[in-house]
Amino acid sequence: MNHRVRITAGGVSLEAEREDNRVAQAIWDVLPVEQSSSTWGDEIYFPV
Repeated sequence: MNHRVRITAGGVSLEAEREDNRVAQAIWDVLPVEQSSSTWGDEIYFPV
């Protein structure tokens, strides 16, 4: 099954394809998520 998701952070937007596993499904089930985030280097962190 092909699931695509759009991720937008500030002025940056990208599309990604969801993996087929339990964790990815659990995140998919709570979308959309709007949250404040923190960065560390090139990484972005936010609660889900």
